[in-house]
Amino acid sequence: MMRTKRSALAAIAAVLSACGSQGESSSTPSGDAGSNASEGGMRSTDIDATAMDSSDAPTSAHACFAADAGEAGGLSPWEEITPAGATLACSSLSNYGFQSIDGAKPDAPQTLYVGTCLQGVWKTTDGGDTWAKISTGTYTNNDGSMNTTGNVLDQGRNWTLAVDPAHSNVVYTVNGYGDAQGLWKSTDGGVDWTQILTPEIVALTPDVYRVSVDPTNGQHLLVAFHSPWNFGQDAGVVESLDGGATWTQHAPVAGWGAGHYVFFLGKDDAGNPSSDVWLLTTQGDGFWRTTNAGQAWTQVVASTAYNMQHGGEEVYRANTGDLYMGAVGTLLRSADNGQSWIAVNPSGTDGYNAVIGDGTYLYAQPANTGAATHSNSYSYSPETDGASWAPYGNQTFTDGPMDMVFDPVNGVVYSSNWCAGVWRLKTGHCG
Repeated sequence: MMRTKRSALAAIAAVLSACGSQGESSSTPSGDAGSNASEGGMRSTDIDATAMDSSDAPTSAHACFAADAGEAGGLSPWEEITPAGATLACSSLSNYGFQSIDGAKPDAPQTLYVGTCLQGVWKTTDGGDTWAKISTGTYTNNDGSMNTTGNVLDQGRNWTLAVDPAHSNVVYTVNGYGDAQGLWKSTDGGVDWTQILTPEIVALTPDVYRVSVDPTNGQHLLVAFHSPWNFGQDAGVVESLDGGATWTQHAPVAGWGAGHYVFFLGKDDAGNPSSDVWLLTTQGDGFWRTTNAGQAWTQVVASTAYNMQHGGEEVYRANTGDLYMGAVGTLLRSADNGQSWIAVNPSGTDGYNAVIGDGTYLYAQPANTGAATHSNSYSYSPETDGASWAPYGNQTFTDGPMDMVFDPVNGVVYSSNWCAGVWRLKTGHCG
């Protein structure tokens, strides 16, 4: 039975206040990100927007961080962990802050990567206490020749980034709006990179918007595009079953336009593991689903109802099996594996790029490319509810997350908040 709003929110306060406290330092602030939250700490998984249940989260001998008591009701505060040395001198259409974040995989729970605008990829191996710019090595073209245009990932926006679910040294990203566009892959932890789109895919467009990695098979990739194919009106999806060595084209449905995200939902409609059920979100033609790996598509949300929020998207499967997804102006929920979607609170003038859970609670905040219309706080709801949301403490932020990821081993949510920097929350919910 769905809990009432009053009982759900009472449960939130009771459980979190019982979590105890365990402080931990973060790295030294740089730039001005500290001004992007009215209250917060010092600066310093989405498992593919994916569809791995929180109940499937791995366990290990790592210690689970207890929630840090620090706010009314015992709520653990969000800590700013923005990489020292990265600038947040944001400007429209130039630098709109921190982009996709991924990592916290079972083989290295405290290793994460975050993309930037024009500053390359940054990496932490200690859960955000310290960061280093990692994309400093060589760049190899798809034909094996060396790229000579300079540091490729410094020339654009790393607006999508994905880490192999079993091998944290394997990373994918892009350099949106930059030179030498395509899909760049590193197999040495983000130092050296190779462009893996083959010539026939580059001929369609090299302008990648989203890369998704199958949470059950790191060789299985889906790519959606920022620009139309062949200078036309629409862009489709390409798929690789061998880590990007070869690609299959899945033609677009007329009217899709371009600027999509595509996700593995991870289960079929009977609840069995599946790599063939995908969700595609568009910015002007609603949401579409396939159950046969792109052979046929069904529109599951009309464009007159909801579209994805510009700049990013995330899908999260709660421990109830329900799916949550951001959209323009609201959050959406599906109780039938993406076949239908309804709006759930909260809603606002901005949309939602990201929503994540820790197996106990869901977390979300309105966001917009670079800066939200006005400052907001995070909201949260029990995963067993999802309809009753409350403000998470009294911290406010100039922008919400483009992307979030949960580390189930240590019980930490990480949030990349555009020009408001990078943040973490020790939830105390692990395993």
